[in-house]
Amino acid sequence: PNMQTVSQPDYYVGNRFKMIKRFNGKHLVTFESRNEWESLPQTLDIDINDNPYSQHIGDHAFFTHESAAYTFSIKGITASLEGGLKGYLRSMNSELPDIPEELPGITENVIHTNSFTVYATPRLEYWYKRVNISLNLPVSYAHYSFDKAIANHNEAYFSPSLTFNWQPNNRFSSMLRGGIGRSPMNLNLIHPGLIMTNYRTLKSGVNDFYNSSSQNISASFQYKHTRYGLFANGMVLHSWSRLPYTLAQQLYGNYAVYSYTEADNNGKTLIAYGSIGKSLDFIHGSCNINGSYNRSESLLLSQGQSVKSVSGIWSVGGKINGSPCRWFSFDYAIGYSDSRLTMNGASAPWLSSMTNELNLNFTPHDKWQWQISGEHYRNELTEGIYKNIVLFDTKLIFKPTKHIELSA
Repeated sequence: PNMQTVSQPDYYVGNRFKMIKRFNGKHLVTFESRNEWESLPQTLDIDINDNPYSQHIGDHAFFTHESAAYTFSIKGITASLEGGLKGYLRSMNSELPDIPEELPGITENVIHTNSFTVYATPRLEYWYKRVNISLNLPVSYAHYSFDKAIANHNEAYFSPSLTFNWQPNNRFSSMLRGGIGRSPMNLNLIHPGLIMTNYRTLKSGVNDFYNSSSQNISASFQYKHTRYGLFANGMVLHSWSRLPYTLAQQLYGNYAVYSYTEADNNGKTLIAYGSIGKSLDFIHGSCNINGSYNRSESLLLSQGQSVKSVSGIWSVGGKINGSPCRWFSFDYAIGYSDSRLTMNGASAPWLSSMTNELNLNFTPHDKWQWQISGEHYRNELTEGIYKNIVLFDTKLIFKPTKHIELSA
């Protein structure tokens, strides 16, 4: 038995400024500035078997991004260069007194994670007949300081990408893109002390600075024939990632503690999506059929043992809408999906999910409108065990004048 109360206010102030100036028709200069400050004070109060625990987290951050970009075009070639400075200043402190005895580790954090980055992004774009080729070459240099929590770091990053776009006519276009990259870890993961996220889960951060690397390749197409009201698009993306740290799970009595350990974590993701739509003039509407597939691999350390997980999900769906007469319109959508999560190659069932959504609008008079909507969800929680949810809403609107609207 437990009682949990959480307070999570979010205080944010920011400004964005952008100015674009064109010279002689072929030269373009853009100046942009972003400044943001955010404070996230959080309090967690828990009562477990009449044993009270309280945790407070003070989290404050300031982010600034100042940049300038120059673009010019000559004989089918467009060249641009963007450069700027990014700064991120963050402080976090947390305290969890009277921690349960079975939990190990420290329960206080006093962390400062600051970074300053100078970057430049050259880009070349070339049009040859119906083919567009663009090359991005972003490069940056960053300094990270952590106020003795871990060693300071200086890092350089380079993440090039190449894109081919073919548009043989106004109806069809296709794109092929590939890229490689190297990026820093999320600096918010740096905290040695435990933080309680709810009545049964705690987490601690990394004890060193890590970089991740990735590769990706994708292909996509778009087709539209406005005369016949036919539209289609599709996409396939395959990406690989490498992290030098891995999420670890350890159980202590009634508590699960998540942390990070130094271990290679290589992941793969495959995403495919397709959609085709058609206008339906006889009902003044349209219909759409879509499908998708997603497969990803990741690694977790549980109780000191390596657990490789593979998740897969595929889905199909359809939509139709129309307004067959002046006083009536409708929207209907149906979707079905199957998902599976396997651990270390062990067999696991596919679990299904189905949704239905229907919206009806009646307008018998200019001053009256009646809306009816319903939703049905059927989810397979475990093999052969289903949960059904039905939601129903209706709304009546009356507009006696142009300035007054009443609804029930």
